This record gives sequence, structure tokens and C-alpha cells, in this order.
Amino acid sequence: PAPIGTFVPSAGALAPTPCPAGTYSSVEAAASCQLAEPGSFVELQGSAEQTTCPIEASLVVKGVFAGVGTRVAGPLPGGRGGS
Repeated sequence: PAPIGTFVPSAGALAPTPCPAGTYSSVEAAASCQLAEPGSFVELQGSAEQTTCPIEASLVVKGVFAGVGTRVAGPLPGGRGGS
């Protein structure tokens, strides 16, 4: 079976595929990867878990965000500030 951090994209695939950055797989033999949840990020491909953003990013303070499928926390598009 595909190890954690990977998925098997279709029946008959010869090898598992690493989950892309922004996604993860915490179970063996996954058919797909899960998107990082808001307030979390997955920086590297082949990850088995998501990482919770620092509290200031999770709360969208001072223009920092971490949305669904985020690779890294970063500034809000267009320089918009947080509330």
C-alpha cells in the first residue's frame, strides 16, 4: 500500500505519488490527499500532516493569512490588512 504522505491516483498505478505541497495524507493507501485546512499549512510535498500557523497568522492579524490548501502562511493579496 501507499505509505503516509503519498496517494495512489488510480487503480493499477505502479507507484504511489507524493502529496503535493499544500496537501497531506495521514493514512496508508490513500486515494487522494487532503487540503490543508484554514489556519494550517503544508510546506513540503510528501507530508503526513499539516502544521498549525502561528496564532497571528490563524487570526489574520496584520495582513497574514493561511487559507485552504496553503503551502505557507503569507501576506494577504493586495496588501490588505487583517482585522
